[in-house]
Amino acid sequence: MVDFWSNHLNVFATDAPGGTFVTRHAYQRDVIRKHALGDFESMLLASAFHPTMLAYLNGAGSTGKEPNENYSRELLELHTVGVDAGYTERDVQKGALLLSGWTIDAKLRAVYVPANHHVGKLKVFGFTTANASAAKGRAAQQAYVKYLAHHPSTAKHLARKLAIRFVSDNPPASLVKKLATAYTKHDTAIAPVLRVLFSSPEFAASKRKKVRRPMETVVATARALDLKPGTDPIGLLDVFQVTLGAGQGALWWPQPNGYADTADAWQSPAAALALFNLTSAWLVGGGARLKNPGFTGFLKNPPKSRATVITATFQKLVGRKPTAAERKGVNTLLGSARFAGKPLPTTFAAGSQEQRETVYLTAMLLLNSPAHLTR
Repeated sequence: MVDFWSNHLNVFATDAPGGTFVTRHAYQRDVIRKHALGDFESMLLASAFHPTMLAYLNGAGSTGKEPNENYSRELLELHTVGVDAGYTERDVQKGALLLSGWTIDAKLRAVYVPANHHVGKLKVFGFTTANASAAKGRAAQQAYVKYLAHHPSTAKHLARKLAIRFVSDNPPASLVKKLATAYTKHDTAIAPVLRVLFSSPEFAASKRKKVRRPMETVVATARALDLKPGTDPIGLLDVFQVTLGAGQGALWWPQPNGYADTADAWQSPAAALALFNLTSAWLVGGGARLKNPGFTGFLKNPPKSRATVITATFQKLVGRKPTAAERKGVNTLLGSARFAGKPLPTTFAAGSQEQRETVYLTAMLLLNSPAHLTR
């Protein structure tokens, strides 16, 4: 859920002047992690007026005389009601006026400056406030953010995103409706919505219907091969660089919409090749700064026949036996493979090169197949 909400309320960690790099860790800790299983209203309020979000979407420095519409637009389009909710450009403009008056001080703290806040009655997407004085501007802003957190369109928007994340790229409308109802009934609390989601028949039927994004694949591969962090912390930076090369570096998406969560966004030759090369490197013991047992290490006492290698590799890497189609696919690959100019044998001696090549090819095929690349 930390990953989900961090993506939903995305902030790119840039070290440009006036950027977010120095405070991004605090945003993750105090906004995302703190509220990931709490309630969305509290998370949205914490996000809206956090120095990291104020810097990222130009809320800091937005004044009544010179309002910046960036955060006002993304608050509606991405964070709450969604792009199809029916708000207008005028709503964005009025929202920017209402949210004006914030700055970031020398200690990188968010500070409300009453003199910079627009004063006067405002109506934004069905929300009306007298906004009668600058001193009461913060209260009016908080009321507006709370209004959006509780809006029916927000309930539907978040419900659909959760269903996409955990069930299907095209989730059934009936499930989205159930989740939105739970969100509204429980006053934006997140855990009750998840209970409905994870106890639903749609979730139970969703196995292997979601394609893993690159970072998920990298982590899943590392876990399957029993890779561990080494004594040199740069090893984890190496893993980050791999995810970046595959298109999904942690906290590295520059746009406010966050990383895509559907398969069509990730199915490219470049990403597939990056993950293929990573798998191959890790299987032969690559990643010098990580604890890596290599492709003979993840199987204790590797079997001495092709059939049992296939079974043992599937059991270890995906926790089940191969299907008939999967076994046939591996047999086709191994049957066409050549080693030292000869076909790979179907039986071999323990510790032999033929055994190692059989384990390697079986693992490579499995870790780059739907059995591993979906969840």
